[in-house]
Amino acid sequence: MAMVSPVRTSNKPHVVLSFITWDDHYRDLRGLLSQALQANNQYADGLVLNAIETDASEEMGEPLLWYPVAHILGGIRKPMYPKDAVQQDKKALGNNFTLLYDYYYEHANLRLILDKSETDRISNHPEKKHSETRVKNQLVLGYKSLEDSTDPQLLVGWVRWSGAWVAYSYLQEKNLPVSSISLYVREKDHVRRRQPKETFKYVVMLEVITNNSDELQQLRAATQRLRVERWSGYICLYTVHTLQDFADNFSSSDSISKFVGDII
Repeated sequence: MAMVSPVRTSNKPHVVLSFITWDDHYRDLRGLLSQALQANNQYADGLVLNAIETDASEEMGEPLLWYPVAHILGGIRKPMYPKDAVQQDKKALGNNFTLLYDYYYEHANLRLILDKSETDRISNHPEKKHSETRVKNQLVLGYKSLEDSTDPQLLVGWVRWSGAWVAYSYLQEKNLPVSSISLYVREKDHVRRRQPKETFKYVVMLEVITNNSDELQQLRAATQRLRVERWSGYICLYTVHTLQDFADNFSSSDSISKFVGDII
């Protein structure tokens, strides 16, 4: 059983969250994308989130949002980034990619204090000596909104309506302890818009550490089950990389199915 320790600060951390996709989901352009990220100063820092699931549209029977790669840049100060994003360039990483990014503040960060059995599982795992088997994962739940303003009541009950509690409880049942849960809320624009923004209004991230391929496969199966049962919002599982690590891993990749097959 894990204890929840909420982290609240008067000066909420700010991040830039970017979600990246390309038209042909049957081609793996991550190698090309890594070069584009390295060539863009805005993305030289931060962490790259790499989806370890394929497009679920066929599985679910209708077209779904899918972003094979995401990027998170922390430590942002308000004057340093164009919050209004009026001139947001969806092709900032080249014509092959569609980029959606926005400015968020971290509304809540729940650090989960694991009990001794869960701590022992992570620290004394027989495969821990092989560093490549220990993987940091982020289960991402994203929600769009027709309104740019933030509803205070939604912030009060976010753990429930966002699916964070359901995901946390289900992963606990599968002995996949969640180490932290964060809620990011998009900053309100100062510019009145005729159409709703395409970026997510609320983004929840659950961090889960896996120690081997079996645990990673269980986590993927749990993500698919959550997607089927909830049928709302965007749900996808990512592994966390530095940009250099991401570039090294995918510089020679040629298909999404190849990478997914490597971890099954």
